[in-house]
Amino acid sequence: DAAAGQKKYVLCAGCHGPSGAGNDALKYPRLAGLQAGYDAEQLRAFKSGARDNATMRAMTAGLKDTDIDNLAAYVATLK
Repeated sequence: DAAAGQKKYVLCAGCHGPSGAGNDALKYPRLAGLQAGYDAEQLRAFKSGARDNATMRAMTAGLKDTDIDNLAAYVATLK
């Protein structure tokens, strides 16, 4: 549900930008254009600790699987 994901994206926009363009100077990657499946996989890896990044682990800790799927669906709409 991309509309529900857009509401959750507010957590991401501070670092990755409102349009998902990222921030090269701060080394926050571009999210716009990612496939939903890839993005969901990465978010789950951060949440589980399989992918090591303290900031992203903290940001994903409170997300349910449906939140992750919704966020990924929204990010996939960003250009």
